[in-house]
Amino acid sequence: MYPIKTSAPYNPDFLEKLANIYTTAYLGNYVAGDYEEGSWSHPGVDIVPMVPNDTVFAALPGKVVEAKTNPSEGNYVVIRHDRVKDGETGKVGTYYSCHLHLSELGVAKDQEVAEGDPIGKTGSTGQSTGEHLHFQIDTSDAPFHPYWPFSFKEARDLNLGFLEAVNKGLGIENARKYTVNPLVFLESASVSGAAPTPGVKPADVKPADVKPADVKPADVKPMEVKPTEVKPTEVKPTILSNAVTDDEILIASNANGSVPFSDVSANSAYLKAIAYLKSHGIASGQGGKFLPKSNVTRGEILKMVLLAGKLRMSDSKSSIFSDVPVGDGFLPYVNTAVALKAVSGYPDGTFRPNDFVTRVEGLKIVLGVLKIPLDPVTGPVYADVGMGDWFAPHAQWSRDNEVLAPKGANFLPNAKLTREEVAGIIYVAAGE
Repeated sequence: MYPIKTSAPYNPDFLEKLANIYTTAYLGNYVAGDYEEGSWSHPGVDIVPMVPNDTVFAALPGKVVEAKTNPSEGNYVVIRHDRVKDGETGKVGTYYSCHLHLSELGVAKDQEVAEGDPIGKTGSTGQSTGEHLHFQIDTSDAPFHPYWPFSFKEARDLNLGFLEAVNKGLGIENARKYTVNPLVFLESASVSGAAPTPGVKPADVKPADVKPADVKPADVKPMEVKPTEVKPTEVKPTILSNAVTDDEILIASNANGSVPFSDVSANSAYLKAIAYLKSHGIASGQGGKFLPKSNVTRGEILKMVLLAGKLRMSDSKSSIFSDVPVGDGFLPYVNTAVALKAVSGYPDGTFRPNDFVTRVEGLKIVLGVLKIPLDPVTGPVYADVGMGDWFAPHAQWSRDNEVLAPKGANFLPNAKLTREEVAGIIYVAAGE
C-alpha cells in the first residue's frame, strides 16, 4: 500500500502526466519541467497530498526506529520492516521506510505498527518549502536513515549548491546502492508470515487517462508566539564582513562611483549585499534607486532568489493561479517556484504576488530555495521565538549569521521584510 492517498498510481513511464501528484521522481532532479527518473540523486519520491495535513500510513508492518524532529527532515518517521520479500527478485531482507516533513508525529520510537496504521500527518517542516511527503525506502546496509547520497561537504568541495548537486547526479551510485524505487517496490513487496492489511491504494486509473488534480497545498503561516524571559545579546547585521571584491562594487556603482544606487548610503550595513545583487543582475532598481527600506512582495522575493540561485526557469506558459495570468512578469518565476515546491498558493486559487512577506516567510523561501542546511535549536534564540516554533531554526540562522537585526531581545518574526534585508539574506545564503 502507498503511504498516503493518491488519485493515480506512480508510473515511471507517465510521470509528466502525474506531475501534480509526484513532484520529484525517484533518482530525479529539481529542474522545472523535467520529470524523468533514474539519472540524478534524489533518493525518494515527493508526493503532494490530496488534502492539507493528510494522514500518512505505514506502508508495511514493522517497528518504528525513529520518530523525531531535526532542521533538515523536519518531523520524520523511520520504520524498520523485517522479512520483506522483493516481488521482482524474490529476495527476503530488511528495509527502512522514511517519511519526511510531517506536520505532526503519530507514533513513537520502538512502537510496533501494522500495515495501514496511521503514523503522522503531511506537512512542510524542516527543509521543505511546500507541503508534501518525501517518501523513500532504504536498504538494510545503508549507513544511516533517512539515507542521503552525498554530504554538504562533498557538494561544497565541488563548488555545488544542494540543488546543483542533485541536478548533476552527485552520489547517484550511492543512491542506487542504498535505496530502492519506493512506490515501484511497494507494488510487489510482501512481508513473510504476515497477511497484508487492507489500506490505502491508489485509484485504478490508466496512466494515459490521468488528469492530475490541481492540488495547491496551503501556505504555512507563521505561528503566533509568546515572549519568554530570554534576553540574548543585541546584535546588528554585519554583512559587510562577508567578502565581496572591490571590482564587484565598482561594477555595481552608479555614476558617482561610490554606491550601487543613489538611495543606498555608503555606510549601509547592506552595501555589499545590495552591490552584489546589482552586479549579478538580480536587482536593477527603479530610476537609479533601490528603495532599501521598502517592503518586499512575494513575487519580488521569488524573482530575486531564483535569479541568485541561477535556477533554470520553467518552460510552462500556462497560468496556475488566477491572479498571476499569462503575460504577467512574475509568471515564469511563480511557475518555477511551484515546480520546485518552493511556494504554494492559497485555497482560493490565488498566489497573491503583491502581498508583503514577513521576516520568517522570507527566510523560509530563500533558505528553502537555496537548500541551506539549518542547525538544530538547542537553546534560546530570541524572547519572541520559542524553541519549538517551526521558524526557530530560521531565526537562529539569521542570528548566527548576523543578517536581520533584532529589536532588543525580540526578533519580530512577523515584521514585514525590507528590500535591503532580502539582499542581506540572499547575499549570505548564496555564500558570497
